[in-house]
Amino acid sequence: MSDPKNKRKLITIMAWFFIPLAIAFTWYKLLPEGYQPASMTNSGQLLDPVFSLTEFSYQTIDGDSFSSKEVEKVWTLLHFIEGECNAACSESLYNTRQMRISFGKDIERIDRVAVVSGAVKGESNLKMWASHPDLRILLATDKGMGEQIERQVEGFSRSSNAVYLLDPLGNVVMRFSASLEVKLMKKDIKKLLKLSNIG
Repeated sequence: MSDPKNKRKLITIMAWFFIPLAIAFTWYKLLPEGYQPASMTNSGQLLDPVFSLTEFSYQTIDGDSFSSKEVEKVWTLLHFIEGECNAACSESLYNTRQMRISFGKDIERIDRVAVVSGAVKGESNLKMWASHPDLRILLATDKGMGEQIERQVEGFSRSSNAVYLLDPLGNVVMRFSASLEVKLMKKDIKKLLKLSNIG
């Protein structure tokens, strides 16, 4: 016959293991759908699913070529601009410029790109581009990034002044609305830079 003391000891050990497991399982089941711990939440829209851009080719405002290879190895903030860059567009460009500068030593890990359709060389636009020397300005094409994103992202609009974030592998990972505070955008991107071993 087995020793009752050993039985009690075995039951105690099993209880120490299974009771926390049961509590954790119950807690998980009671969480609201889509819950994320605060440390994992983000202010921008995390695209689901994240998707990769296929090959594309643009011409820059200076006549140089710009291919899909250009968005590899860096994090890219992508703007879409239709026609004249209005006040909301100007504010969006200003915000990403200042935010990029604020990253200090990590500034080279972030690139800024604008795909422009319409009056790319209009007088007011030329003045705008002059105030953003770090912005890579691309002439819109029918088979570029905009068309690929439009097929994947519901509510895509070139005139919304939303900013899209591309990772160093060419994946479109986040969308930041024009109404989002720039400090919250920076917080999201800072987390990604900290966690990333690429770019």
